[in-house]
Amino acid sequence: MFSQQPILVLSQNTKRESGRKVQLENINAGKTIADVIRTCLGPQAMLKMLMDPMGGIVMTNDGNAILREITVQHPAAKSMIEIARTQDEEVGDGTTSVIVLAGEMLAVAEQFLAQNIHPTVIIREYRQALEDAIQLLQDKISIPIDLNDREKLKEVLLDCPLEYKKGESQTNIEILGEQDFTKLLQLEEEHVQRQCEDIIALKPDVVFTEKGISDLAQHYLVKAGITAIRRLRKTDNNRLARACGATIVNRTEELKESDVGTGAGKFEIKKIGDEYFTFVTECKNPKVGLLSYSISDSFYKYT
Repeated sequence: MFSQQPILVLSQNTKRESGRKVQLENINAGKTIADVIRTCLGPQAMLKMLMDPMGGIVMTNDGNAILREITVQHPAAKSMIEIARTQDEEVGDGTTSVIVLAGEMLAVAEQFLAQNIHPTVIIREYRQALEDAIQLLQDKISIPIDLNDREKLKEVLLDCPLEYKKGESQTNIEILGEQDFTKLLQLEEEHVQRQCEDIIALKPDVVFTEKGISDLAQHYLVKAGITAIRRLRKTDNNRLARACGATIVNRTEELKESDVGTGAGKFEIKKIGDEYFTFVTECKNPKVGLLSYSISDSFYKYT
């Protein structure tokens, strides 16, 4: 008679563990990865300082970029990083959110393990919750859209940053109290908010700018249902202006209704290979030939 016990062939340096201890270690590893980038989420996100193997320093609040630079050995931590990579490949955004959400799901599951509930039961209920959430979105929240019934696409083209302008030379600020620092941050936020209000007043669908866009500006624009594309080359912005009939504006407070382009009929983002591309199509009088441009470094096509 052969034994029913599985036969494991492991190297001498390999250690095999199982049971509740390993489950808790996996949960803690996942929560640790989530805690690393938790503060990078939202309009008040903080930057992380990273040092590469060559000694270079990079500051970013992009969760996926941070996780790419992290070297981990724990299998559960590697799985968390793989979640972010998959999210980036399939959707192109939300890498920080998906890691924070996964970390919270692990934290919630920990208390059920303490109640001696089997992991397969917890997983089954999570899947049921997913199905219920999708059903709720489809039945009570989602609104059918007729793709053939759409208004003109309205574009705003800018040659200015949608963020607080930094000094061109070294700038020193003397802060005497904590409230002074808070006031300074408030002034920066108010400046960005005024810029976004100038744009939102014209109710565009898409905003293109040759400069940067802060997370706070993205928050205000997305809340108003406006898509924003940053860091266009000057030549590409000029071509886009000819394609859609918009006027490039240097200051948001100078925006007028006549500056908004309405010559394009469709704006969409597609994935080609491993890259995401932006398409501005169905232009009435484009006046330019085909131009392809990548979103990773900012890609467009005008037809």
